[in-house]
Amino acid sequence: AAEVVTLTDATFEHHTQAATGQTSGVWLVRFKSETCGHCAKMDPEWTRLAEEMDNAVIVADIDGPNNPITTDRFNVRGFPTVLLFRDRKMFKYGGERTADAFAEFATATY
Repeated sequence: AAEVVTLTDATFEHHTQAATGQTSGVWLVRFKSETCGHCAKMDPEWTRLAEEMDNAVIVADIDGPNNPITTDRFNVRGFPTVLLFRDRKMFKYGGERTADAFAEFATATY
């Protein structure tokens, strides 16, 4: 089973290829903060999502406050913010914070 991938300012573009067409796959990225209670509360669902997706969708985390370049690039203003990167497009998630809801969003949004 796949695990949640940790991204940073230094690795974000290399891994996700958000600007260049994403030959690395579809990415669902959570911008989080160590001090964010809502982020901590959704950790178990996020981990389960990564296991269930098994890299059909790559599930990743980036620590927003410690990676300001990427956080600013995507205009992230609060945590958690979940963004889907697919086919050079970006979609912002706004639904329930459950593995099932994330999975549906990640596989049905084009």
